[in-house]
Amino acid sequence: MKFTRMHRVLLIVFCLFGMGVDAQFNSLPYTGSKLIRLNSFNPELSIALESFQVTYLSCRSHANTPELIVQDDALRWLDAHDISYDLLEEDLKQKIDREQIRMKKKRIHREGSAWYNTYRTYEEVQEKLYKIADENALASSVELGLSFENRKITGLKLSTGGIDKPAVFFNGCQHAREWITVMASVYLADHFVEKYQSDVFIQNLLDVVDVYVVPIVNPDGYVYTHTSDRFWRKNRQSNDSSSCVGIDLNRNWDADWNGGESTSSSTCSDVYVGEEAFSARETQIVKNFMETIPNLKGHLDIHSYSALVLGPWGYTNEVTPDHEEIVRLGESMNNALSNTYNYPYFFGTGDADGALYLASGTMPDWSYDSLGAFGFTYELRPQSWEEGGFELPESKIITACEENYKGTLEMVLWAAGDVVGCTDPDAFNYDAMASIDDGSCLTSGSLDSQTIVLPRGWKMISSNIQPLQPSIEKVLAPIQSGLIVAKNGAGAPYLPQYNYNGIGDVVDGQAYHIKLKNSDTLIVKGLKILSENFEMIFNEGWNMMAYLNETPSDVHSVFSSIKDEIIIVKSSEGLVYIPDLNYNALDLLNPGEGYQIKLRSPISYIYEAE
Repeated sequence: MKFTRMHRVLLIVFCLFGMGVDAQFNSLPYTGSKLIRLNSFNPELSIALESFQVTYLSCRSHANTPELIVQDDALRWLDAHDISYDLLEEDLKQKIDREQIRMKKKRIHREGSAWYNTYRTYEEVQEKLYKIADENALASSVELGLSFENRKITGLKLSTGGIDKPAVFFNGCQHAREWITVMASVYLADHFVEKYQSDVFIQNLLDVVDVYVVPIVNPDGYVYTHTSDRFWRKNRQSNDSSSCVGIDLNRNWDADWNGGESTSSSTCSDVYVGEEAFSARETQIVKNFMETIPNLKGHLDIHSYSALVLGPWGYTNEVTPDHEEIVRLGESMNNALSNTYNYPYFFGTGDADGALYLASGTMPDWSYDSLGAFGFTYELRPQSWEEGGFELPESKIITACEENYKGTLEMVLWAAGDVVGCTDPDAFNYDAMASIDDGSCLTSGSLDSQTIVLPRGWKMISSNIQPLQPSIEKVLAPIQSGLIVAKNGAGAPYLPQYNYNGIGDVVDGQAYHIKLKNSDTLIVKGLKILSENFEMIFNEGWNMMAYLNETPSDVHSVFSSIKDEIIIVKSSEGLVYIPDLNYNALDLLNPGEGYQIKLRSPISYIYEAE
C-alpha cells in the first residue's frame, strides 16, 4: 500500500493518541524554544535581534529587562557578544503541554465558581455570556459584529434602564495570548449580576451607571492560541502581498497611529500597525459600537501581564488636560487592585516613569482622544514570568478576577459622580456627604467583638477584630485607667499618663506588649478579620504577630507551611517553639494572644481556614 503525505500525518496523530499522549498542537511552534530575560536592553540590541525569530512577552515591553522567546541561534549570538541574560524556561513546549493537560482535566466542571477553575475556550465563553443574559434581567447580550473569520464579538450590557445614564466600557483580549483577561472580564459581569441580587450598594450603583463588558475583542486570535499557537498576539487577518498573518489590534487605533512608539510597519512583526488605522476588522467593529454608547465616561482595556495601571496618554510623556483627575482615578484603581490581596500594582502614564516603552495606536488613547472617555489599561498579575506570565496558574484565576473587579468598581464609582457611603444617620460610620448608600452602615447590632482577659503586669496581645476607630488610644480606652504602657514591635510606646502616643493606629495582623497595674478585660469592637483572606508580611529577624483564628490551634499545624523559615516562636510567658530542635513548649496558639517570631528571611503568610 502506498502512503500519501496525508496518510503519514494521520498515522502520526493516531499513534500519538494510541500511546496515551495528548498532541498539543498549540505548543508545536515552540519546539526547541526557550524563554530568557535580558538583563539590559537598548534600541541597538532590539534592532540586532530582528534578524532572529524572537518573540517579546508582556503586553508593553519593559524598557530594561524584556522577556523573550528564542531559539538556539539567538542564544549563540547573545553568548558570542557577551550579552547577559537569565534562562527562565529550558523547554517552552513542555510547559505549554503541561498547561493543556491540566485544562483538559478541569474543563468538564462548569457550574458556579467552578467555571473559573481553568481557562475557557471561545465557545465556552459565548455559552457563559448567553447564560448570564438569559438568567438575569439586569443583563442583556450585545452583538458587536463578526470578526475576520466570522466569529461573533459578543458582550453584555448591565443596565436597569433609563436614558443617557453615565456608562463605562470594559474589554479584554485584544491580544490573543492574554487568557486571564477573558476570565477576568467574564467574572466582572458575572459578579456584578450576582451581587445585584442582594447587595444594596451594587443595586444603588447600577441604578445610576450602565456597564458594558466585552471579554473577547479578538476571537480569531483567541481560538488560534488554543488550537495552534499558544503565544499568538495579533488577530488572524490576512495581509496583502505578505504570507505573514495578523494585525496588532492595540496598535491599530488612530490615536498616534503608526507614530513609531513600540510599533512596526512589518507585517511579520507582533506589533504590526496595519495598512491604516482601523484596517483590522475587529477594531473597526468595536470602534463603531463604542461610538453609539451615550454618555460614555470611562473605558478600561484589560491586558496581562505586569501588574500595572496605565492612564492616558500612552504614546507620549506629555500630560493630558485632565491629568490631575486621571491620576486620582488611576491611583484609586491601583490601590483597589493592590489592596485586594496585598499584591502590588504600579500606576503611571506615558512610559510610567521609564518602566515601559511608549506605545502608539492604542485603544485607551483613542477612547480618550476621540470619545472623551477616560481610557485606562490594566496589566493584570503576575508581575513576571516566574509567577506564570501569560500562563498565570489556574489557582490564581479567581484571585486575579477579584483584583480586577475591585479595580473596575472604582471606575464605576467615579462614573457615578456621587459620593458613596453610609447614609443612615444612626450608624457609627454615617457619612453626611454620601448620596449613594453602599450598604456599609454599622450599628451596634452589626459589629463583631472579641473579649481578651488580661493579667496584671506584662502581656503580649492581639486581636482578630479590625476596630472602627483604630487609634491605639481608642482601642485601649476600656482599660486605660490601669494601663501603664503599650509598645509595638518597633518599641514605640503609648503612655496614657503622659498623653503620649508614639504608636498611632493599631495595625491589623500585629501584636502589642501592654503592662497593667491590675488584671482587667479588654473588649475590641469592629469588623472581624477573615484570617484565611489576610496576608501577613514578616521581615527577616524578629516580628510580633497576631493570632487571627477564633479558636486555639496546634502550633505545628499553624506553622507547617513556613516551618523551614522559623528560628523560634515565643509567647508572653516565655514558652517557645523551635522547629530545628523539634522542641515545642507552646503547644497551642490562643485567640487574643500575640507571639514573637524570628525568621531566617522575609516571608508572607496566610492562616489556613479553620
